[in-house]
Amino acid sequence: MFDYWKKKCVVQVRELDDALARAMQVASSPEEWKARGKKLLAVENYEVATMCFERAGDKHWETLAKALGLKASATRMNELNPEEASNILRQAGELFESISVYWRAAECYFELKEFYKAGDFSLLECSVT
Repeated sequence: MFDYWKKKCVVQVRELDDALARAMQVASSPEEWKARGKKLLAVENYEVATMCFERAGDKHWETLAKALGLKASATRMNELNPEEASNILRQAGELFESISVYWRAAECYFELKEFYKAGDFSLLECSVT
């Protein structure tokens, strides 16, 4: 296919030298990484969003993306392996708790049928807002 495109002059072949490679590299600022991470969260691409927030140096958003990814993973896995899904959901709840996103932590513990703990986090959310 590439040879065909070359014959049709759709693509050009050039030697890749250091100057061209440097010109192609664009350094992104932490704000750009964070904005890209938020866009990826919106489309539920949690793993890549986590990486973007890590590059931005934003621990809160990185942990949030990681926790959301774990919660989504637990939901998908629940039918096939409920025990492993519970462990993953508990990890997500702990991550949400660590960054004070109490209503998400409450959701996790509610799904785990740990109603007292879910209630505690719901109360914490009410007292924070």
